[in-house]
Amino acid sequence: MRRLLLCGLFFISQSVFSGEIAQLYEHGVFDTRWGNSMEEVKAVFPAGKREAYKEVVLYVVRDGRPLFNVERKRNAFITFGFDPAQRLNSVAVEFQVNDYNELLHNLDRQFGEHITLSDDSMAKIVTWPNDKGVELSLTMSRAGFFTQEIKTSVNIIYTGLN
Repeated sequence: MRRLLLCGLFFISQSVFSGEIAQLYEHGVFDTRWGNSMEEVKAVFPAGKREAYKEVVLYVVRDGRPLFNVERKRNAFITFGFDPAQRLNSVAVEFQVNDYNELLHNLDRQFGEHITLSDDSMAKIVTWPNDKGVELSLTMSRAGFFTQEIKTSVNIIYTGLN
């Protein structure tokens, strides 16, 4: 009986958070819409810079707006990612490395318990369940192969584009 009650409470608590991520991000983020072209994103953020790494195309802007009740540096990066058809399908928001724990706490409080994908000396990666095609993750990892710089970012990926 006790186990049944605990299972019931678990499922009730999960439904409280269900849909929260999609409710916020199923159409887009930061006044952009999933599927926008780079030109459409540029119209919202005209001072950005296009970057390309083989087939991966990014549009990087400096924008320090707070997110998830965490202040960000005024010149912090937001990186918009595009799929092979050049449609917006992801956003990575840069934070200070020491913001990780506060972000984790705030995201858990808002979206429910996270799932740990990696927690070692190379990277800390947590995610929340896919919600109507929207995936949310928090990472703290090295900025590149040949650097000691560590970055924290919140990543929002939309998998609902056909």
